[in-house]
Amino acid sequence: MEQGLVKTVADLYSLSTTQLAALERKAEKSAQNIIDAIAASRTTTLPRFLHALGIPQVGVATAQMLASTSAILKL
Repeated sequence: MEQGLVKTVADLYSLSTTQLAALERKAEKSAQNIIDAIAASRTTTLPRFLHALGIPQVGVATAQMLASTSAILKL
C-alpha cells in the first residue's frame, strides 16, 4: 500500500511477482509465494465464503449450516 501498488482489495489480484520482488526485503521466492497464495484465494468453498463476509453471529459452524441448507434447498 505504501508503494501505491494496492489501493483496493481487487488490486491484489493484479500484482505480479516482479512488482513484489522489487519491494524492500522481498526475494523472488517470497514474492512467488505471495502470488501463489493470492491465486489460491480465488477459489473457496461456500462455507468459507460466508464466514469471510464477516456477518455478525455467522461463525464457521453457522456458515457450514447455511451452506448445507442452501444445498438442500436446491433439491
